[in-house]
Amino acid sequence: MAEIKYQYAYDESKNLVSIKDITKENRNQHQYICIGCGSPLLPRAIGSQYRRPHFYHKELVDCSGETYLHKLAKKLIK
Repeated sequence: MAEIKYQYAYDESKNLVSIKDITKENRNQHQYICIGCGSPLLPRAIGSQYRRPHFYHKELVDCSGETYLHKLAKKLIK
């Protein structure tokens, strides 16, 4: 199974949010932003039996996975 790239995002208040905290009921209550590039993200496969939940870019962007991981690590360490 492929590695899920985007497991974390910022909400509109710049709080770090895990995809594991998103439910079908609250998935549309917030706007999610990519940690790496600042583009909008959407939650996908919430509650799915066949796919692992993850965030994905709303539009096609050139987002560096390395930048995403670097900024995520800095946020988690801080």
